[in-house]
Amino acid sequence: VERVITSGLMIALEKRTAGSMQDLCSCGGLLGGGMGCMLRSASCCLCCVAPKKIGAGRDLLSLKEYGDALVKHMGSGQFLGGGDAPGVLDLSVFGLLEPFVRANCGCIPELFDG
Repeated sequence: VERVITSGLMIALEKRTAGSMQDLCSCGGLLGGGMGCMLRSASCCLCCVAPKKIGAGRDLLSLKEYGDALVKHMGSGQFLGGGDAPGVLDLSVFGLLEPFVRANCGCIPELFDG
């Protein structure tokens, strides 16, 4: 599951976010400083170009399919790694999703709600 997440889900989230001017502006606000200002300023152009470049040549699943895979792997348990406490896999997924959640990107509801 971790390989699928790092090689697929992260790229799919970035691609979806890069295609939305609103999401790019939100990410720029989260980033802050000069880089955040540049991201916000260039978001109207980036959202037209970046999605074509991100993940080019890769067969990516839809965000819904990645979300379904995470839910299926978790099963009826509380943690992805199984057991009574979060493991490395749980922390990896949290670290991957948290920036997108904080920036309130539209890809998160799409990931779990379709």
